[in-house]
Parts: sequence; structure tokens; C-alpha cells
Amino acid sequence: MPKKVGCARRLGAGRDHNAPRCKSRRRQTAVSARIVDLEELPRAQLAHFEDLLDRRILLDGPALHIWPGAAKKLGMAFHELATNAGKYGALSNNGGQVHITWQCGSGKDYGFVFDWREIGGPAVETPKRTGFGSLVSGSMLEGRLSGSVEADYAPEGLRWRLRCPLGMVTEAPEEVVGARDTGPEPDGDSEGVLVVEDDALLALAVAEMLKNEGFHVIGPAHSADRALTLIERTLPALAVLDVNLGKQTSEPVAVELRRLGVPFLCVSAYSSDQMPDAFPGAPFLPKPLEERSFLGMVRARSADRPKGAGPA
Repeated sequence: MPKKVGCARRLGAGRDHNAPRCKSRRRQTAVSARIVDLEELPRAQLAHFEDLLDRRILLDGPALHIWPGAAKKLGMAFHELATNAGKYGALSNNGGQVHITWQCGSGKDYGFVFDWREIGGPAVETPKRTGFGSLVSGSMLEGRLSGSVEADYAPEGLRWRLRCPLGMVTEAPEEVVGARDTGPEPDGDSEGVLVVEDDALLALAVAEMLKNEGFHVIGPAHSADRALTLIERTLPALAVLDVNLGKQTSEPVAVELRRLGVPFLCVSAYSSDQMPDAFPGAPFLPKPLEERSFLGMVRARSADRPKGAGPA
């Protein structure tokens, strides 16, 4: 039996709409407005390999709707796996492939099985040390989904498998049924950290990191227009801006924050020398984010704004 370990290296066919859907038997109605299509999770994390999807990145599994809490946990793991594959694995050369499959059944212990299998990449070596990625993809995921994570570092390619009870991904816990994913609207009086990020899963992960450190989170906002609306309601003490927001950028938000004297930091999958004109001099962090570096920069940047700072 493969040893249970996380993915320790540092990791950041069209759907058949007639396929039978695996559905939770309880509380489905309560969460139906908030469910997430499982296939979209790996596709979202592999969006920068769009030209390889359905050619070298192959997905296969039944249509499966999962609750957002599980989507966030799985999305963080997929992000690490995708980053790892692009840097060191099957997507780092011109011929490797990633096969992503999932199954769901009625097994009491492990009714949900998700496999990430890489072939044709550089020879794989078992990592000598663990990091944040291993916590997300290994023990952390096991604990939060009551499942088991196995990583087999075979020379021909990494194979990563998650097994957990089906209900852990398809059923929202009682305490979150009916809860809003993005938290309450700003009240107009409190300051906080504005999060602007178009990747919904990464936005939720960033918001959770900030909340765990005691910061009040404004948003997340997934577009520049939404971010500007939130700024009108509540002046943030600090902002975290994803530079690229789909077909637009967060430049209008950066311009408005500079006018208001609000410090911000930028995150992007691109290099710092590719930043638009509105971002010169702003602290920059590349994706995938490292939790310690990110929180350290947030703390440092939040101290940059003088008390009572306002429009220039």
C-alpha cells in the first residue's frame, strides 16, 4: 500500500451533460444555490495551460456538484498540484500528460475517489522535505475531509489520490447551511483589508488566511467595478490586488486607492516588470502565494498608512 504523504514539493474531453449526477441525499436543497461543478475546479487551476486542456490534460468523471467549503479545500490542493506539474512534472516539457479522474459511489468510508496521474514528464524523485503545499494537499486535506491522501512518486510520474466519504464533498455541514460565502457587507464604519481577486477559490483562500490572522476582510471582489463599489462604502486600510482580472486589470482600483492614500500590494502570475503603469513601486508577490510571505507583507504594508489618512 502506498505510504500516505502529501505532495511535498512546492506546488501555487468536454463534459457529458447527460451523465448521471452524484447527489447528496441530505440538505441538497439548502445548498443548491451555492454548489460548485467539480470539473471546473481543476480546469480553473489549469487555466494558464488552456491550450493543453483536453489534449495533454485529460479529465474524466461523472458530473458532480460539491459544496463551496469542500471546493475551496480541493481547489487549493489542485492549485499546488498544477503549479508542481508546470515547474517539475508532466507539464514542464513538451510531451507529458496529466490524467485527472474521479469516481463516486456508495462506499461508507471512501465513496469519493479523485486521482491526479502524471506520465511522460521528467523522472520523479521523492521530495526530501515538506512545505506548505504538503500541508494543503496532505495532512490538512485529510483532516478537513476525513479522508486519506496518497502520493506515489514513481519515476514515470507523480500519482496523487484523495479518498474520502462522498458526503464530505457533497453535503454542507449544518453550521454553514444558509451562510454567505463572502461574509457580511461592510458596515461603512470599520476598516479592513480589501481583497480583489477573480479566481473565486484563491479569493476565498486569501480571505481565510487574513481572517485567521485577525484582519477584517472587505469582499472579496471579483471585478474592478465591484471593488470600487466596496471602496465607496468602506474605506479600506489596505488592499490586496490581483493585477489581472479576466479581460480587465485592477488598474482603476489602484488609481483610486492611490488617490485615497490607501496602501496596497499586488499579486500576479506575471513578473513584476510586466505590471501596468498604475502599479509602480507597489509591493509585489508572485503566484502561487506562500502563506508566510504573504501575511508578512500584509502586516508590513498595513503599517504604511498613517492614522486618519484620506484623499490626496
